[in-house]
Amino acid sequence: FDEKIVMSETEDGEKEAYAKIVADCSNTKVIFDLPNEVEKQGFSKATKARMDGTKLKSLGWTMKYDMEEGISRTLKILKEMLNK
Repeated sequence: FDEKIVMSETEDGEKEAYAKIVADCSNTKVIFDLPNEVEKQGFSKATKARMDGTKLKSLGWTMKYDMEEGISRTLKILKEMLNK
């Protein structure tokens, strides 16, 4: 691509928030299906993820889009690629 798409440098990277934004942009809904005790043994215990943009900033990177706009633009590009 000619244009780099990077999401927000300041917003929390909670999985639920990303899932909701992608669902909203895709006109669908998110269903959280929690694992049972056996399934939990194979799943990560991490329930929240955070992005740290410190290194990117030190290299001169600046945010171009907020998280919602970044996801929306990424989905648009992916749809365009699938339609080619």
